[in-house]
Amino acid sequence: MRARWTAKLDGSILAQPLHVAEQRIAGRRGPLLVVVSGGNSVYALWADNGDVLWRRSLGEPVFTVCGARAGISSTPTVDWRRRLVYVAGAGGEVHALDLVTGHEKAGWPLRVSARPAVEYVWSALRFVGSRLYVPVASHCDRPDDQGAHADGRVVAVDRFRGRIERVLDVVPGPANLGGVWAPGGISVDPLDGTLWAGTGNAYVVVDGSLRADAALAERVLRLTPALRVRGSASQTFHAAENPGDQGFGSTPLLFRPTGCDPVAAANSTNGAMYVWGRAPWRPAPIFTARIGPTEPHDPFLSQPTWFPQARALVVGQGIVDREGGRVRGVVGFRVDARCRFRFDWVVNIGPGPTVQPLAAGSTAFVPAPQLGKLAAVDVARGRLFDTGQVLASPIAVGGTLFVASADGTVRAYR
Repeated sequence: MRARWTAKLDGSILAQPLHVAEQRIAGRRGPLLVVVSGGNSVYALWADNGDVLWRRSLGEPVFTVCGARAGISSTPTVDWRRRLVYVAGAGGEVHALDLVTGHEKAGWPLRVSARPAVEYVWSALRFVGSRLYVPVASHCDRPDDQGAHADGRVVAVDRFRGRIERVLDVVPGPANLGGVWAPGGISVDPLDGTLWAGTGNAYVVVDGSLRADAALAERVLRLTPALRVRGSASQTFHAAENPGDQGFGSTPLLFRPTGCDPVAAANSTNGAMYVWGRAPWRPAPIFTARIGPTEPHDPFLSQPTWFPQARALVVGQGIVDREGGRVRGVVGFRVDARCRFRFDWVVNIGPGPTVQPLAAGSTAFVPAPQLGKLAAVDVARGRLFDTGQVLASPIAVGGTLFVASADGTVRAYR
């Protein structure tokens, strides 16, 4: 690994950088990186050297009910045909920015939340056809000064007209949580166009008892493109250590091992990784692995990653009991010829929530939070590269690894 360049942004980076294929702009030609920051700014960098093409501020960071200031944590999405960047700012608005100049498109931004101190977009944006999907969650589980919580929902936006088309309220009624906050946002099934999402805990009190799994909360949902519910899968068990919050902190991963039926996998904050049959749909999981942490201060958040050539499902932030004690780090599962999931290996990179491992050939790049490094892991061993603390998923394009760090620095490695 050889460092190529570094670029410093105006705040921490929690969202995944986006690589945009080669563009010709003002006599210069090359690929771009679109990166957002905790300073509530959007940057377009030249991917070959890190130079700033443009920077767009979406206003000051917002002071939240959690006692902190929030910028942008949601990964944008790029429509390269129309040369637009869709991004959710901290102020409750979705912006459509010109990819070449950073200027706002006419008719935008569109407000999706009137309560930015309480409600927040953590998840990546995604568009399919004319619809842009915006998942809304909370900064934390705290209410505002009037005692009202965030209202978790998925908003479908007509991106050509810049207006809200449909809304799925995870828990019917206002101010009762149930947000979609996994970093990956919405998954789209290439088999039938259905949408998949994981939901968080609700805040519904019935006869004096908290119902954290009310309605569609703490479930994996299958939705039509118009946000109608086609099915859902709930938890099969609950961790006693964390009774009030056992939602899904990862976006459902859709994949198909060769010779097997298509499946979906997602991790829950109750410490379990679930795998469901996808076609045909089966709400009961076909495989469950209790490998994650279950404490409220240490939720199981890392999304699994599929390696098709190795037939391996890789998860960060796992906990596995081995001879000599517990090992915390990256866990690999193998899918055998009979389509059964089996534990295969664990590589110690330490505890702490980590983002989705990046599949690059037969190597998994996984941030190691406590080490402040990036682990390069194969099926038998791990190797560490010093990149600083990483809270956003890295990306790899054409032999270059792009890593965005919590100190606001973007680094490119060859």
